Amino acid sequence: MSATISDVAKKAGVSSATVSKYLNRKKISPKNHKRIEEAVRELNYQVNDFARGLRTSTSQMIGLLVPGIDNIFTTSLFKKTEKRLTDCNYSLVLCNYNNSAAAFVEKVAFIRQRMVDGVIILLGGQTTELIQQGLRELQAAGIPFVLVNGRVDGIEADTVLADNVQAIYDCVTCLLQNGHRKIGMITAPKNSYNMYERKAGFRKAYHEAGLTAEEELLFDLEDDKLWSLMAKEKTISFLQEHPDLTALVLPGYRLTIAGIYAIHHLGRKIGEDIALIGYDCDVINDALNPAITYIRLPADEIAAKAIELLLDAIKNKGLKPPQIIRVSAQKIEGLSVFKI
Repeated sequence: MSATISDVAKKAGVSSATVSKYLNRKKISPKNHKRIEEAVRELNYQVNDFARGLRTSTSQMIGLLVPGIDNIFTTSLFKKTEKRLTDCNYSLVLCNYNNSAAAFVEKVAFIRQRMVDGVIILLGGQTTELIQQGLRELQAAGIPFVLVNGRVDGIEADTVLADNVQAIYDCVTCLLQNGHRKIGMITAPKNSYNMYERKAGFRKAYHEAGLTAEEELLFDLEDDKLWSLMAKEKTISFLQEHPDLTALVLPGYRLTIAGIYAIHHLGRKIGEDIALIGYDCDVINDALNPAITYIRLPADEIAAKAIELLLDAIKNKGLKPPQIIRVSAQKIEGLSVFKI
């Protein structure tokens, strides 16, 4: 038979109320903390989260919906979110909807069944009616959620975004100041919120420099094919169609990998005959020759802001108006940008 709070209290020589404070990470004396810790270990006491949820109307669980687990930013966001939630005495339920709107609705149903207190949703590709449906189901169920990395038409919700316009503006401005005029940018997913913002940053940089961006140098890759040979071949074709290109901006980790592959395949040299600015290259940059200039998305700050908004919404039962927070990205200097 499983040990109960009463068993732990008796073993530790304290009251059940003191054990409850310990389990909920409330302040108790160091002496009692040590006694209870030893009793929990000796009795192999396990917290019944489901029963606690029924008793308190909270589960101390947060859902995290992600569009894929093969992306550096997603992995980093998951790690940062889990650590911060653990510090706040919450458990994390991770669901991968694989960039599928139908799967998104299914995962929302699963998350609801788990009685989570709230959900953090990392958006991926295009937002469809099914994505809207899933979000409306959460709203109807009274489950607070925070959107990360995008917005959805018709849905008013707390949102945390990287400042994509400014990030790309900074990249293109840097290249223009180094004399580059033929600058290309590859974007994906097609027709996504982030894609529109990144293109806006690209055009803004040209406009403020008194120049006109060449729209044919903005190339869209198809959704969820960024690891494929087809994505690499399309990137190669794009570079072949524009041999006078002197610089390339790749606003995404997988886009950066595809771009580097294409440049090497064509025998061009990064930092010598083509400048390059990538995204989220912390893991791979030490292995690149030369190390490239790239944009680092602040996963830790994004996770912190998303959790702050979500816990506030849980506490206030969604009575506060939704907020939109933009987090600045950081440009990490490498050796892939040169003057011409």
